[in-house]
Amino acid sequence: MIEGFKAESVSQVRKPIARVFRMIAEAGDNDLLALAAERSGSLNNWFKILATPTQRREALKKIKVPVMTVVGSTELLLGDKTLVAQLVPDACHFQIQGKDHSTMIPDPKFHMVVKAFLDFVND
Repeated sequence: MIEGFKAESVSQVRKPIARVFRMIAEAGDNDLLALAAERSGSLNNWFKILATPTQRREALKKIKVPVMTVVGSTELLLGDKTLVAQLVPDACHFQIQGKDHSTMIPDPKFHMVVKAFLDFVND
């Protein structure tokens, strides 16, 4: 993603997934260099602070704010798609059938679960 955001044009982005992120960012008229900087900082902090799987798991167990995870059933995630929701106390998890990372967001079911979660949290 970072290299995709930094490239001079989308045609210079070699990795297909990075190209998709670049095209999505361009479609939203985003500042590509700002996105690259944000991703770089996020990744550096994630790896520096939570270097091991055990540290990541322990950090998730300490979260005290409401958390909702949503994934599509065809998402290309390795492992258990519910793991974050299992580790964060009182988190909730939703899976939207037949959707993946990019097709889930416009789906009405996604908007329904996000609204329900926000209504619950705000009550």
